[in-house]
Amino acid sequence: MSPSPSRQYRPWIKEDYLWPAAWLAAGLLLLILAWHYRAAEGMGGVPAYFWLGVPGGAAVALALRRMKRGRARSYGKSLEGAAVRDLQSGLPAGWSTRTGVMTSRGDVDLWLSAEGKPFAVEIKSHANVRIRFILFFFWPSLRHRDGSPFAPGSAALDQTKAIAREAGAAPVLWFPAAYGGGCHAVMRGALVVLGGHRALIKAVRRKGPNLQGHR
Repeated sequence: MSPSPSRQYRPWIKEDYLWPAAWLAAGLLLLILAWHYRAAEGMGGVPAYFWLGVPGGAAVALALRRMKRGRARSYGKSLEGAAVRDLQSGLPAGWSTRTGVMTSRGDVDLWLSAEGKPFAVEIKSHANVRIRFILFFFWPSLRHRDGSPFAPGSAALDQTKAIAREAGAAPVLWFPAAYGGGCHAVMRGALVVLGGHRALIKAVRRKGPNLQGHR
């Protein structure tokens, strides 16, 4: 499948900021009214502060949760852009990149042409992640620094492979801010790389030629 033309990233302004701001304002207003009418009796003998305070508190909690998600998504996009710029500044001769390439599964964070083949690179902002091997080289798995399982790893690998399949490229999952930079391994058919752009270049040179692409 040929990738679709690039499209510009647009922040999730309405979903993560405008609507949550409205919910926050409405929730705070309800909480103020609940305090003001705390002694009044409401419907069915239930105090008025209950009918006002519960939805007000829920609205505030939902708004703060959405805003937190918005900050995380914005940070991820910022880190993604910085990682791509670093790679482009040190790109080896004969390599090329594109960003914002679209597929039916979503956008390819980084389309990389290197070592005579295309790579669909999914960029993740997680820092608290490392690769653990059994007997030094075998059965790699994604873990947190403390050795506990890295829960988002399986979904990230599935996403990377699905997008690469749609794009007709070899799948790469890149954690540019990750702990243990320079480490890489092939997991479930996808190349996983920890560290900055030099780590990505090194990993693609070593594992890229033998990494199976999707056509």
